Amino acid sequence: MKKALIIAHDFPPLNSIGAQRPYSWYKYFQENNIYPVIIARNSKVTNEEDIHDISKSDEIYLIDCENHLREQVGKIPLIGRFLRKTLTFLEYLLKWKTLKFDFTKHLYISARNHLKNNQFDVIIATGEPWILFKYARNLSDEFNIPWIADYRDGWNTNVKLEYSYFSRFLSKFYFLNLEKKTINSATLLSFSDPCEAIKMNKITTMKKIIIPLNGYDNELISGLSESHAPNDILTISYAGTIYDFQDLESFLIGLDNFIKKSGFTKVRVNLFGSKNNQTTINRIKEVNKDLFEYIHLTAKIPQEEVLNHLNNSHVLLLLSSNKHVALPAKIFEYIGLERLILVSTNDHSDVERFVNETNSGIICIDSDDVYNSLVTIYDKFKNDSNFKVSIPEKENYSRKHQAKVFCDEIKKII
Repeated sequence: MKKALIIAHDFPPLNSIGAQRPYSWYKYFQENNIYPVIIARNSKVTNEEDIHDISKSDEIYLIDCENHLREQVGKIPLIGRFLRKTLTFLEYLLKWKTLKFDFTKHLYISARNHLKNNQFDVIIATGEPWILFKYARNLSDEFNIPWIADYRDGWNTNVKLEYSYFSRFLSKFYFLNLEKKTINSATLLSFSDPCEAIKMNKITTMKKIIIPLNGYDNELISGLSESHAPNDILTISYAGTIYDFQDLESFLIGLDNFIKKSGFTKVRVNLFGSKNNQTTINRIKEVNKDLFEYIHLTAKIPQEEVLNHLNNSHVLLLLSSNKHVALPAKIFEYIGLERLILVSTNDHSDVERFVNETNSGIICIDSDDVYNSLVTIYDKFKNDSNFKVSIPEKENYSRKHQAKVFCDEIKKII
C-alpha cells in the first residue's frame, strides 16, 4: 500500500469545511490503497457547534501551534491591541522568509521528522494557509518525493481580493510571485472548486490540474431520519456564511414582492449561522426591515443539527452571483439531502451546471424570477406536493467517491 503524508491546518475536532476535506481523505484513502498520515494543527475548540468527534488514531498528529508571544502582547494595557495586530501582520509577511516569524512552523518540523523516519510516496498540502505549500515544496525537494498542492479556495485568484484594495496590493506586489515560485515544483494542482481551477492560467500553464470536489458526508446524510417538512408553514433554509458577493438582495426583493402580492404570510426563511453577522442583518434592513418577521436567524449550530433542519425544510436556498463565480461547498450537502434547491442568482457557471446536471432545483436570474419561482413553489406547497428530488448516481457527489477520484489521480504519479 502506498503512503501519503497530509499536511493540513484544520482537522477535527474542529468542524469546518477546511477540516472536513482532509478528514474525508483520512477516512477513505485506505479503501483505495493509499495509507494516510495526518499532520495538522491542534485546534483549541471551545464552542460545541465547532466540534466534530473522531476516533483516536496513531496516524493523526495534532500539533500545538499557539503564538504565546502575540497573546501576551495583546494583554498590554492601551497599546496591546495595536501591537498584537502589528505582530500578526509582520508574521503574515515575514514567515515566508524565516521560521522565526512562523508560529505554524511546528507542522513543518513534525512533517520533516516523519519523513526522516518513515517511507512516504507523496506529500499533500491543503491550503490555506498557503505557507503549507512552502512546507511541502521544501520537504519534496529535500526527500525527493512528489507533492500535491490542494487548493480549497484560490490564493491570488480569490474573489475576496476584489473587496480589499490593500489585499490586492499585497497580492500583486508580494504574494503573486510567492505563489508562482511555491507551486513551481508541485506534481499536481488539486482544486475543490472548478471555478478556481480555470483561473490558474493566470498563475501557471505548466501543471496538471485535477478537481476532487468537496462532496457531502455519506455517513451524516444517510444517518438522518426521514424528512418531515411542516405542512402549515412554507420553510426555506440556508446554512452557513453569507458572503458579500453572493446575491442575497435578489432573493429578498423577490420574497418581499411575493409576500405583498400573494398575501401569504406563513413562510419562514431560516438563515442558519447568520445571527451575529451584522453585514447580513444590514442587507436585510436595506431591502425591507419588515422581512425580519419572516426571517429566522440563528447562531452557529452543530453540523448534524443543521443537516437535520435542512432535511426538514421544503426548499434549500443557494446564494450565488452572476458577477463573481464561486462554487459553494454546501451545494453538495443540498444534493445529498435531495431537497429542492432555489438559486439566487444564476452564475452561468458551475452552480448552474451542477443544479442542471442533477435536476435538483430552480435557477433564478433576478428578483422577478425569484418572485415567479416562489409563486410556483407556493402552488406546490398548497397542493401538498413532495419537495424531494431524485438525483441519479447521487453517490458520485459524496466525499467518499471524491476521495476515490483523488486517489486514482495520486496513483498515476507515485
